[in-house]
Amino acid sequence: MALADLFRLLLCVRGSVRIAFIVALIWCVSSHAAETATLAGRIVRPGGTLEIQFPIDKAFQDVAAEGGNPRPTQGRALVSFPKGFDPARAWPILVVLATADAGRTNIEDAPFYQAPAIAEGWLLLASDATITTRLDSTSWRLAHLAAALQALRKEWPQSAH
Repeated sequence: MALADLFRLLLCVRGSVRIAFIVALIWCVSSHAAETATLAGRIVRPGGTLEIQFPIDKAFQDVAAEGGNPRPTQGRALVSFPKGFDPARAWPILVVLATADAGRTNIEDAPFYQAPAIAEGWLLLASDATITTRLDSTSWRLAHLAAALQALRKEWPQSAH
């Protein structure tokens, strides 16, 4: 039943039935809002994309700092969600990991994969640093990816499966 149909029905009922109907409608809307998924304090919209920031644990900072790189304390990620996304379900994740020799970041390469990932019902995850690296390397990129996956798992424990 469409929202317009519900309003027409509401206009047809009188008195206490109308009040009961309004209370039921408010309860349905508020319970749906309570089920809305969030990530890093932001609302997840199925079929949408979020850019988030997350803390990087010391162990991942150590890996990123190999080769004289600075120690990143914050990472950022681009996460795209398929239509019908429900955080209670297990979803496959397409990880974008650009090569370190191309001078591009994982997040810069993410748009090339977003449409196919979403169309196939996959989440897309691309992570990066919030600071500039001295030496772009596989360990630099993987440290941020591991921290991003840790942030997802922390908010959605079922993402480990």
